[in-house]
Amino acid sequence: YSIGYCPQKPFIQTKTVKENIAFYEPLDEGRLQKSIEMASLEEDLKLFANGVDSVLAEAGANISGGQKTRINLARCFYKERDIYLLDDPLSSLDFHVACRIIEKAIQGELKGKTRVIVTHSIQYLLYADKIIYLDEGRVKYSGGFPEFKKSQWYDEQEKTIQKKEDVDTDEQEETVEGNQSRGRSRRKWSRGSMESVGTAEKRV
Repeated sequence: YSIGYCPQKPFIQTKTVKENIAFYEPLDEGRLQKSIEMASLEEDLKLFANGVDSVLAEAGANISGGQKTRINLARCFYKERDIYLLDDPLSSLDFHVACRIIEKAIQGELKGKTRVIVTHSIQYLLYADKIIYLDEGRVKYSGGFPEFKKSQWYDEQEKTIQKKEDVDTDEQEETVEGNQSRGRSRRKWSRGSMESVGTAEKRV
């Protein structure tokens, strides 16, 4: 069996978009266009000066993280394989973009192929035919989504995500409050010297 692999960290060469996708395989314009569509790259290429002939900087320094990931996916899709191993490529994509790629490419064009996706995001699990939940290298669950959603493992993942979202929200609030406090800082005279006094605000 032939295997197509999409690594978690995109690998971008200082070559054109076209060359990065074909990646030393013979160029087939039909397959190239299809892989671009499967990776939802059409709109991005319209913004590039020379489209698929635009040269990418070293390590893709002149494009976004999401664009790097989708070029990486297009390269994987360009290679016609029996098995596709996708190592968490969805984490750097917007939710709606990731869903579009799953529906059009992974569930659509690759239907009938063996597709293995590694992910930490439970929102994509409903697309899976089979879920294997690993915890410290051990298989804790193997089965379909409806059963997994009722399991303790799903609840644990939801709690972990909620905890992370709460921490992120607290950090954002602290940053905003810090900026507001600094913005309200006023100067006053005291014993012939000038000191800066910050006004603290209670969190509501």
